[in-house]
Amino acid sequence: MDANTLSTQEQYSASRRFPRVPLKTPVEVWTATGNVVGETENVSAGGMLLRCQQMFGRGAQITVLFNLSAGFSVQTSCTVVHTLSDSRMGLQFLDLSHHSQAELNEFLLELLSYTRRGMRIDKRLVVTVCVQRGEGYQEELGETVMLSQHGGLLVCRGNFQEEEDVSIYWPAGKRSAIARIAHRRAVGPSGLVELGFEFRNEENFWGLEFPRDS
Repeated sequence: MDANTLSTQEQYSASRRFPRVPLKTPVEVWTATGNVVGETENVSAGGMLLRCQQMFGRGAQITVLFNLSAGFSVQTSCTVVHTLSDSRMGLQFLDLSHHSQAELNEFLLELLSYTRRGMRIDKRLVVTVCVQRGEGYQEELGETVMLSQHGGLLVCRGNFQEEEDVSIYWPAGKRSAIARIAHRRAVGPSGLVELGFEFRNEENFWGLEFPRDS
């Protein structure tokens, strides 16, 4: 085993110390011969587990592009550090910019904070967020960014606060539920915020089949 291989393995072992967040989101993969689309199974600050029909050997270098919430995209070169069954590959990020690393770190912390362990799915749904404060009432239209069996992450405008109970109404599903705001972060001008929320009693509000955490 040469020094370069050892260095890569040591770096990957270090990256595995970052919490891995179960997450399914599309990834565009670029190579010297073209591009393909894959899907993450989990993501950390140092890499990802990618499922892709086209497999690449250990040590191969590729470029990936994927989206975080609020329209922020991450592009970085990666090296394949291991391959698994079912067309899965472990990738290590190589050249994330400082800004992309900061955005990714914040995004992963949000996902870890808003809900219990379980798979998250990248899915956009229109919802309404409502809260009653004394005699006042606030209602805002929002859009989900990530869903889990126990909650989700959405983007909206409004003065919602962490630990506040709100009503989430999903018009397409014709259902509503009470949720706790577990995380709040301003993401842009004009009062745009990300809200991580966790349902108080609902086990599968979205009526979806969530894959098991790999």
